[in-house]
Amino acid sequence: FTPVQHYYTPVAGKRNGIRVAMEHINPNSDITVLVDSDTVWTEDTLSELLKPFACDQKIGGVTTRQKILDPDRKLVTMFANLLEEIRAEGTMKAMSVTGKVGCLPGRTIAFRTQILIDVMYDFMNETFMGFHKEVSDDRSLTNLTLRKGYKTVMQDTSVIYTDAPTEWKKFIRQQLRWSEGSQYNNLRMTPWMLKNAKLMCFIYWSDMISPMMLVSVYANTIICKVLNILGCAIPTLAYTAPWWQIILFILLGCIISFGSRNIKVMRSVKWYYTLLLPVFILVLTVVMVPIRLLGLMLCSDDMEWGTRKLEEDNDKVEVP
Repeated sequence: FTPVQHYYTPVAGKRNGIRVAMEHINPNSDITVLVDSDTVWTEDTLSELLKPFACDQKIGGVTTRQKILDPDRKLVTMFANLLEEIRAEGTMKAMSVTGKVGCLPGRTIAFRTQILIDVMYDFMNETFMGFHKEVSDDRSLTNLTLRKGYKTVMQDTSVIYTDAPTEWKKFIRQQLRWSEGSQYNNLRMTPWMLKNAKLMCFIYWSDMISPMMLVSVYANTIICKVLNILGCAIPTLAYTAPWWQIILFILLGCIISFGSRNIKVMRSVKWYYTLLLPVFILVLTVVMVPIRLLGLMLCSDDMEWGTRKLEEDNDKVEVP
């Protein structure tokens, strides 16, 4: 193997790490690969990852098919695995067919080197509503690549493995960070998506609106039921059914809807995932929906990475 060159930077943050790497990269190289430290490659990861670039000169970025390491350790890792499988088999493949994957996940991404060189200033200095956002560096690079007119795709045969949080607290913080990064990018990319990537726009805005609609439906049901108990006349549904029946029908409806939309995924995972569907639905409703709503509300803050004290650390050093 060629000796690995490594460089130290006192400035925390992945964006700065990418900037430092690009300062030392060979500008004549064709492709640059970004890899997270907690990522495990398979034997053919790199060779398969590079294939799309040879097939189409307009492809600017390629991501991998990502899987969770030892997903059945705990309930939280099983849930993370289910989310990853649904994303990869659903929206990622749909957008990849159009050549416009909205976010190339950063565990392992390949870009044309010249693209990274060209967009580095914008990547390091972009703001949203006056704040510099450290989160969602992979989505930012994807946005900049798409805006330059290149395609972004997923190479399903390039497989990598990554770890998932084993505690719910860490999982929630991770999902909140991703939710904030995803939604602020959705907002600022909407004009471009409406003009150039309508499927991407539909997928991302459906993802943003669905939690609001779900909360509205549940709130309407609860309010009407309470008003009915208090004797207030409601000129719509009678809402005379017992609470347990309402909850049961809601849960059954969610399971049928979720299961039918993800038949392919449910067939690929182990059988007990199907038995745990009620639990997964409950987590989606009680945990993930509030996270999506809170992430949207945090779009204009400077949360940084959410789990790392970047601002405090960076105040101690001079940023180049």
